[in-house]
Amino acid sequence: MKLVLVVFLAGIALTWGSTTEFFTNLLYRSNYDKNDLPTTGTTHVKIGMYINDIVLNEEENSMKVLMYLRQSWNDPRLAHDADPKRLVPSNFIDQIWRPDTFFRNASVNVDFGCDLSQTRSAFCSIFFETYAHKKPILDYQWLDNPVQFNAGLNIPKYSLDTPNLYDCSQNYTAGSFSCLEVNLR
Repeated sequence: MKLVLVVFLAGIALTWGSTTEFFTNLLYRSNYDKNDLPTTGTTHVKIGMYINDIVLNEEENSMKVLMYLRQSWNDPRLAHDADPKRLVPSNFIDQIWRPDTFFRNASVNVDFGCDLSQTRSAFCSIFFETYAHKKPILDYQWLDNPVQFNAGLNIPKYSLDTPNLYDCSQNYTAGSFSCLEVNLR
């Protein structure tokens, strides 16, 4: 039975010995090139997040978010017959293809724009978009249960409802690019 390695960048374990040797052989026997997309058709990247903390700045209508970005995708070039739960050693992360995800509505220090003018209907959005790969070459989808919160998360004067999830893909002069939006209310 052939298994396809699914890579989760959050929670990668540092391992040595046979796992390192395994991945060395896997990458080099196939002339793996991290610059090539994993598939010749559409590469589906699933997105999710675990939010530890949110700090709102009402004066600037922005929020800072401490979160783990979760991404998963299949890379058939890394298919193998070994243990399906084998984690990619951290020293190999720079040697495999990864999505070029960026936060479309964030500044360098990851402040997200918000509308905090109405306390009861205040909202903040986070946009995930690719910058180099047009649709249908790369397509974002939501993970199951894509937005999770730290159980102790408390935002004074605000309460979090169930987030709204949207496909915000857009056409630009350069082409159509995949995008996902999570709206926090």
